Amino acid sequence: MNQLTTQQILKILPMSEDIRTDILTKFDGFNEDQKLSLRKLCWTMFFQLYNDQVNYEFQKALLEVKDKKRGLQKNMYQKIEDQVFNQLKQKLLIHADKSAVENVRSKLQQFFRAKKAPLDPNTPTVAV
Repeated sequence: MNQLTTQQILKILPMSEDIRTDILTKFDGFNEDQKLSLRKLCWTMFFQLYNDQVNYEFQKALLEVKDKKRGLQKNMYQKIEDQVFNQLKQKLLIHADKSAVENVRSKLQQFFRAKKAPLDPNTPTVAV
């Protein structure tokens, strides 16, 4: 994953699906100031999500230590940060993969519509 886009971040943030769809649909029509404001808001929300999840997981781990369900570990907080980061990264990759598949599907549909002929397995093809 090289660089996160605002659209990718929007896809994992907790919000109403209607709002998410509306923003993603209108995104390309926003002016640069609107896009910058949305980017800032998305990154703020992303880091808040990350910090909240890290704090939740750390508190949960401390309770497990207290209840003797888990031993106190060296660098436990750092390990939890890494774990949460990897979970968020995985969510982003899943959404990126879905987007890529949808993009390919859309392009194939456009191609076959432009051809205006159904695929006939008996029709010879020319290798390029």
